[in-house]
Amino acid sequence: MLFEFMTSEPRRPPPKTIKDLKDRNYTLYTMEYGTFNAMIKNEKENWPVIKPCTYEQFLYLYLTQSQNASAKTALLISDLFESYAEYTTRESDNWIKLEEAMHVTHGGLVTHPNAYFFEMIENTIDSLIDTGVIRYLIESDIGTKIKFGHSDSEPSVLSMNDLSFGFNIWLGFCVLSAVSFVFEQIGWLIKNCQSRVEILRSPSSISSSSSWHRFFN
Repeated sequence: MLFEFMTSEPRRPPPKTIKDLKDRNYTLYTMEYGTFNAMIKNEKENWPVIKPCTYEQFLYLYLTQSQNASAKTALLISDLFESYAEYTTRESDNWIKLEEAMHVTHGGLVTHPNAYFFEMIENTIDSLIDTGVIRYLIESDIGTKIKFGHSDSEPSVLSMNDLSFGFNIWLGFCVLSAVSFVFEQIGWLIKNCQSRVEILRSPSSISSSSSWHRFFN
């Protein structure tokens, strides 16, 4: 079944934040490539049927629930919602604004967006991964702390990667200190042994040992 807009009820605006998404109790229900059969189920409002979600709702779900979603991606979603300030039900206008927000263009005029939608999302995520933009993972416990809005820099979210990096530096410093101490002790032992050998090989040591030998004989 091709994606169609529901005209029986007024369409609601897309969720603006992760908290809003959780409050509405949306869950990604099913996705079908090409026909945009991406759907959401709202158990809180007890909808009688499963209704298709809009482009921006699906994109929000796809990116925020993905393991590769990042704080930078959150800003990308923010730009997407900003471009939807004037909400419209016309597919052509939605698609043009979506392309502008995602900075993705396809050659020629796209007359039916459904066939390209999933490919566009996958390519966009791949490009974010390839360019190293995705570094901060959005997890369930820190996702609500990220605020959506225009910003020139990434939100200062402390991730597990940052913590592990600091721990690795500290651990490396401890290991180097221990290795340096061991080598210092080994050097001291070698130097001490060499000095003892030199003392035993000295002429005074040899003569004293021979005199003691004659005394006992």
